[in-house]
Amino acid sequence: MASAREAAYNIVFQFEQEKARLDILLAEGLNIFENDNRNRRFARNLSSGVIRHLLYLDWISSQLYRGNFKKMLSKTKALLRLALYEIIFMDAVPVRASLNEYVNLAKKKLGFKTSQMVNGILRSYLRQRETLKPENKIADPLERLSVLYSFPLWMVRRWETYWGLEETARLCRSLNKPPRFDLQINTALISATDFKKRLRERGIAFQESRYFENMLTVEDFYEIIKQGWLEQGLCSVQDESAAIPVRLLNPGKEDRVLDICAAPGGKFLQLLQSNPQMAVAADIDLMRLKRVRENVTRLKLPGGYFVCADGRHLPFNAQFTKILLDAPCSGLGVIRKHPDIKWRRQPQEPASFSILQQEILESAAESLGAGGRMTYSTCTIDEAENEDTVASFLKENADTVSVIPPEEKFHSFERGHFLRTFPQNHDTDGSFCALFQKNNG
Repeated sequence: MASAREAAYNIVFQFEQEKARLDILLAEGLNIFENDNRNRRFARNLSSGVIRHLLYLDWISSQLYRGNFKKMLSKTKALLRLALYEIIFMDAVPVRASLNEYVNLAKKKLGFKTSQMVNGILRSYLRQRETLKPENKIADPLERLSVLYSFPLWMVRRWETYWGLEETARLCRSLNKPPRFDLQINTALISATDFKKRLRERGIAFQESRYFENMLTVEDFYEIIKQGWLEQGLCSVQDESAAIPVRLLNPGKEDRVLDICAAPGGKFLQLLQSNPQMAVAADIDLMRLKRVRENVTRLKLPGGYFVCADGRHLPFNAQFTKILLDAPCSGLGVIRKHPDIKWRRQPQEPASFSILQQEILESAAESLGAGGRMTYSTCTIDEAENEDTVASFLKENADTVSVIPPEEKFHSFERGHFLRTFPQNHDTDGSFCALFQKNNG
């Protein structure tokens, strides 16, 4: 695994320098393992795990380092993070083997003197691991929670004002779980029964969705990739929470549907499977819109129009009977899958996103015909981008737009007149969804 550890080291160090999206860094950094799934998986789990537990790992190093940890070289920090993560969280690897591997990697990357320091810190941790815990050393409960679960202090404070300390701790624990992989079966190409039969024949463990038909969770996503079913269009990756907006909108064969901010296209694929009279995907990013079209082609779904347009300035008249707006947001609900979001977001961003969301909502309402319905959804748990955004929109459009309470079948997700999913309660991504209707006249 030496090459996998070195690849993970390069990814973690690059993230420290650039704060770039982790999925992009992983795609670039793991190319060397194109035909080596074992090393590829090890390096991915290692580097993603470090980013997920970054603050906790740095806190441990700072307790053991005999200097000013803030002035430690970033390369040394990156290597210590990897070593501590592997020792603490990756039980399958013998501790002594991990220690020796990282001392050797330190010699190669940082020199003999630094490798001695790394060796000393790691051995000190092994001696003190039973007592070296944030619970024993940090008095302030919010700071303790921040370090223990590796979330920025501003984020923990914000959530505590919404839901209290205990619920925030539950949320953080849940967001730190490894991501699950939900699949939407493309029933245009294969029945759910036949798809599940294929899974059983190949010994791929799965669970049927508790909430939605034609959806399931698989234990080993790499096996799905290996079978080629994604490329064949038999299924697509789709979190259960992402099925809510389309199911709530309930498009039919007579509907003219617009999907605003459509990329990467998961919800547009769902819309097309409902076989509406017309379906338009609009997005401001031409390259991402092309990928939406490629996914439609891959799943062999009929119809669909593609328009590159700014959601704030849509080039349509009030001609759509149904509109789906999956708005740009901070993404704080998908930290399980994208732990780097913790460190790339800033305290002022939820408010900034809310302004953008309100502008897109205003534009979308103008493209909705009288009596038409529109869903507004996000993949964030922040109230500024959810309830607050909707409240501002309704205040400005009280005479033309009304909120439609969700149907009984969505009661598991109800929060007032809106639908909410929380990782700690539903074992899904965090999300929000509201349904509006445009008044006649």
